[in-house]
Amino acid sequence: MVKDRIAKGQNNKVSRAKRLKQPKRRHRNVVGQWYLIDATNQRLGRLASQIAFLLMGKHRPDWSPHRSSEDHVVVINADKIMVSGNKIKDKHYRRHSGYPGGLKSRSLEQMLQQHPQFVLEHAVQGMLPKNRLGRELYRHLSVYASAQHPHVGQQPQPLKGMLNSVQDLYQALSHVPPLETTAAAAVSSVAQQTNRTKTSASPKSQGRATTKTAQSNSSTSSIRSKKKVGASTAKRGR
Repeated sequence: MVKDRIAKGQNNKVSRAKRLKQPKRRHRNVVGQWYLIDATNQRLGRLASQIAFLLMGKHRPDWSPHRSSEDHVVVINADKIMVSGNKIKDKHYRRHSGYPGGLKSRSLEQMLQQHPQFVLEHAVQGMLPKNRLGRELYRHLSVYASAQHPHVGQQPQPLKGMLNSVQDLYQALSHVPPLETTAAAAVSSVAQQTNRTKTSASPKSQGRATTKTAQSNSSTSSIRSKKKVGASTAKRGR
C-alpha cells in the first residue's frame, strides 16, 4: 500500500512537471513589432510601467523571462507628459561628480524644459531588469520631445488612448493588426515596386541586354568549335 502511494505521488509530480513545462522558443524565430505611443497628457509613472511591460514582451503568448521580445517602442511628445500632486517641483534628479561639493540637482520642471527625453527614459530604465537583458531592452526604446521621429520606415503601430493600466494596454493592442498581415503587406509592396521597375525599363537597356546575351552565345559557340578542331587534330596525329 505504501509503495503504491509513493508511486502515485511520483506519477503526479511527473505529470505536474509536464504540465508546467514551457515550450522552448528559439531566439532566431522571434519577430518584433514596432509601437508608437503619444505621451501627451499621460502620467509619467503609469506610462513608464506600460512601456516596460511592452519592452519585456509580457503581452506576447511566447514570452520568456530570459529572452528579448525584439519589440521596439517609439514615444513622441515627451515634453507634454504630466505628473500628479506637487512632483513637478518636489521631485529632483541628483548626480555627484565624486569631488567635495560636487552634488548637482535639478527639479523635474527643469528637466522637462531642458531634457524631456531623459525623464521618461530614466523612469523606464528603473523598471527593467538590472542585467544585460535589461540593457538590451533599454536600447529598444526611442523617446522624442516633438511629434516627429525618424522611424517611419519601420511602420510603428500607434497605441491610442490613455495607458493607465494593463487593461488599457491590452485594449489598445486589440486595435493593432497582427504582425503577419503587416509583414505580408510590406512584402507585397516591395514586389509591386520591383515589378514596376522591371516594366519601366528603357528600350535601350533591353537592347543592351540582348546584345550581351548574343555576344555570350557567340563566345560559347566559338569555344566549342575550337575544342572540336583540337580534338580532330589530335586524332589525326595519332
